[in-house]
Amino acid sequence: MKIQIRKFDETKDTRILEYQPNRIIIDTTGGKMSSSFNQSDFHKILTSDGIWIALDEDKIIGAVLFGKYARENPTCIAIYGIRVDEPYRRRGIGGILLQKVDMYARREGIDLIILHTKPDNIASLTLFKKAGYIITENSSDKLKLIKKVRTR
Repeated sequence: MKIQIRKFDETKDTRILEYQPNRIIIDTTGGKMSSSFNQSDFHKILTSDGIWIALDEDKIIGAVLFGKYARENPTCIAIYGIRVDEPYRRRGIGGILLQKVDMYARREGIDLIILHTKPDNIASLTLFKKAGYIITENSSDKLKLIKKVRTR
């Protein structure tokens, strides 16, 4: 088993994106990850490097989706979804996918990365905290986490 992490390629990877009304589905071998976008908003919000995928041979076993965070300033991006299929978890793949977001942010002069998750998603919270994210807002159904990428 050789895991490869690479940028999404619209010509090769069309099978993993599914556009539904007000929702984009990213389909990995072991499940689906969705974000609440319509197709035109998806292409406006997504950055040029906004989808990275993890593959085992030709099976897509993980992905991260990130882009502009419209409610904040232009030096802020958001992670709209990250997924690693169950049999591949706890092998560092999620951390590498998050590093791809960090690399983009540093290259583009981004100050802040934002993401939301559910309070009971312990595996994701552990991953995010290990990667340097801190909780800034806490409600019963959603947490907001941020990571400062650079300081001015």
